[in-house]
Amino acid sequence: MTLLSKLLAPLAVIATLAAGTWFWGGVVAPGYTSAVVLVAAWFVLCSVLFGRAGKARPELRWWLRGTFLACSAVSLVAFYMTSLRDTVVNETLPDAVPASQLASEPGDLDPLAPQPEPGDEEDRDASEPAEEPTKAAKSSRTEASTAAKPKPSATTTSPAAKPKPAASPPPPPPPAPAANVVERIGAVQPTSHSAKGTARVVKLASGGRTLTLSDGFEVDPGPEIRVYLATDASAQTFKDLGKLKGSKGDQRYDIPDGLDLDAYDTVVLYCLPFTVSVAKADLRRA
Repeated sequence: MTLLSKLLAPLAVIATLAAGTWFWGGVVAPGYTSAVVLVAAWFVLCSVLFGRAGKARPELRWWLRGTFLACSAVSLVAFYMTSLRDTVVNETLPDAVPASQLASEPGDLDPLAPQPEPGDEEDRDASEPAEEPTKAAKSSRTEASTAAKPKPSATTTSPAAKPKPAASPPPPPPPAPAANVVERIGAVQPTSHSAKGTARVVKLASGGRTLTLSDGFEVDPGPEIRVYLATDASAQTFKDLGKLKGSKGDQRYDIPDGLDLDAYDTVVLYCLPFTVSVAKADLRRA
């Protein structure tokens, strides 16, 4: 038995287990549960194959068996950490008002729109020129002023009182503060895992948009779950917002600027190793 055989035996075990996990779990399996079952069956089959190979080559028995046991232990720990253990997050989410509540009734002013300042209408009326009087009105006004004009008197009359200055208009009210607005909303629904909660797209007053998962959001844990904004539930065309931060709790994800939400109107939680959708949320206008 050469040293090369001892080195190649563990590499062969690792490569065989990894290739079978990818093929049965990521290509053949139609869903998450079936992927777990097929991968577990593959490990059992490999245990039998490596056991027979060890009997045929006694000098490699412990190299094969030891590597297989080590890979199995690592796989079990990884499966527990990613698929059985819940991770809880509690991020601070922006307070937001649904866009439908900002729609004004007929005749009402939008509170977020620029408001007219007091006195604008009075100044506008004063700036408009008065209608020119007719000739008859001018003639009658001249005769009336001539008849009403008093005759000169020797007595001294008191000077006319000065008109009081016009009162200044009150200061304009402060502008309404900008608000975070919920543009779209949708319930989180299970596809291959159990899931619940609410997804919202919030337009921030400071600029930009964010996707929030809240209202008791919860999904079964899984390995490498990504958050997509996709054109449909199949997630053939999507924008990756990042790895799911936790299987429970409030969380948020930045949305790229300029992304058309009329096209990318579906939230998809996608498990990369098993190439399967875990949950989704169909977004509608709030």
